[in-house]
Amino acid sequence: MNNYILGLSYFQHSIKGERTMIQKLRTSTLLIALAIAVASVTGNASAQDKGKKYLRIAMLAPRGSVVERMFKKIDKHLRDATNNEWGLRIYASGAAGDEKDVIRKMRVGQMDSAIVTTTGLSQIVREVAILDTPGIVTSYEDIKKIEDAMWDEWQKMFLKNNVKLIKWYPAGRYRVFTNGPVTSANDLKSHRPWLWPESFVLKELWRTIGATGVPLAVQDVYGALQTGMIDTFVSTCMSTVAMQWHTKVNHMTAKPTGVLLLAWVINQKAWDSLPQAAKDVIEKDAIAFAEDSQRDAEKEEDASCKNLLKRGFKLSRAKDQDEVEKKVRDRVTGRIFSAELRQRLEKVTGHSAD
Repeated sequence: MNNYILGLSYFQHSIKGERTMIQKLRTSTLLIALAIAVASVTGNASAQDKGKKYLRIAMLAPRGSVVERMFKKIDKHLRDATNNEWGLRIYASGAAGDEKDVIRKMRVGQMDSAIVTTTGLSQIVREVAILDTPGIVTSYEDIKKIEDAMWDEWQKMFLKNNVKLIKWYPAGRYRVFTNGPVTSANDLKSHRPWLWPESFVLKELWRTIGATGVPLAVQDVYGALQTGMIDTFVSTCMSTVAMQWHTKVNHMTAKPTGVLLLAWVINQKAWDSLPQAAKDVIEKDAIAFAEDSQRDAEKEEDASCKNLLKRGFKLSRAKDQDEVEKKVRDRVTGRIFSAELRQRLEKVTGHSAD
């Protein structure tokens, strides 16, 4: 009996060994085929891109969005101006990671440039968070005034951190979106708001209200809305529709809390490596895009908000919104940015945030 069991065990082991050998042969054959295919594709790509250089640019903006389409145009202009020696390699839809990941990659040379929000900018120059603080910037006109009066100063601050600030673009007005109505800040205590971990302002907003923010990367927000992990977030109508977040909430504040700002930043080393013709194209197109962006953003934001209302969205009017915004401003002043900077911005825009 023992011999029988030993024989059976040996027989089963032999079969198992043969099967393993066959699997290995099949795997090897598949790997060889894949290697040939990859080598073929790589060879063709190398032949087409021989001598070509790319400026890698990351963005959270979805593929097919206005932002990505604009940078495809800039890519063509770069190719034309440099005799096809330079172009853009665009990583849209957060393919290169959240903004903190992209900023880190820029610092170590794994990414050359990015389109980031004020939250991303504040990871390079902390004081930029003032532009996201409720009540500091209330209109696109405020952004233009600040740019005209302080652009050189902002540029120097970024250059100290080895980053060139190319241009910034207003991209809609911030509102608080919720699943259910909000009549006061107290109502938000029972909600589950999204917290972008790198946002100094959002942290202070939820802390002031007494709500517990759920820290998530931008790419994880939609899934969290689907599962009910979160039911509240701060965004613009335009971004909310583009990201499909609007399908999971039904209310938004009637009064905007600020202006979303996007900016194009380039690693200084990458900028220095560009030929002058490429730099000229980038600066010219960036200015043209900024002018188009402000005009289009106003129209698209307005259309997106109206569309949401047509879909059944209701407007929330929190009676203490102004009071909460003032508390947030006062709590971040002196910690995230100086009181002196705040006073200067209020003077430039021609109004007091209080």
